[in-house]
Amino acid sequence: MKKLSHIFYALLICLFCVGTGVAQTTKAEKKVQKAEELKRIINEKNFVFKANSAMPTPIASMQVSGSLPPNSILNQLNSGMISLTSASYDVKFANDSLTAFLPYYGQAYSAPYNSPTESGIKFTSTKFDYTVTQKKKGILEILIIPHDLSSRAPSDVQRMMLTVSEGGWANLQITLLTRQRISFSGTIEEIKPKPTS
Repeated sequence: MKKLSHIFYALLICLFCVGTGVAQTTKAEKKVQKAEELKRIINEKNFVFKANSAMPTPIASMQVSGSLPPNSILNQLNSGMISLTSASYDVKFANDSLTAFLPYYGQAYSAPYNSPTESGIKFTSTKFDYTVTQKKKGILEILIIPHDLSSRAPSDVQRMMLTVSEGGWANLQITLLTRQRISFSGTIEEIKPKPTS
């Protein structure tokens, strides 16, 4: 009887070890599969970067008289990060076109030529350089340089650098001609084809 219980326990331990090994393999396989999917949609230029937060270039000295509400934009600017979860801001790559709809927080070096309400980073481009570079630990860097944007437009983007992790988390840094640089953090998602009815 004692021998039978030892065999039973040994069998349970073996089953547990095999089950744990299979679960770890499945998890590793899913991670590799997700990384391959990200590479595919990035190389095909068929994805959207969804911004969760903005990180303007720090303002060295901002003096404000009086106290500000804790969630005010000025307090968020001074803390370095502005949450964008209450709105939908993104950059889409689809069919060799690039469409950006992002807010802008920071300092301008010259007054805008258009309406002050057009101060965000909003444009569509069909002529742009798009270079993907593989970095260590599965990181992908995408350099985007639009060529069909006017320097007089409010979206005076010189270059965009999108850094994407294997898990789909991303950071987008935008360099502008007449305004301070700004960064956004968010996620990368594939643009799925719309079902036809």
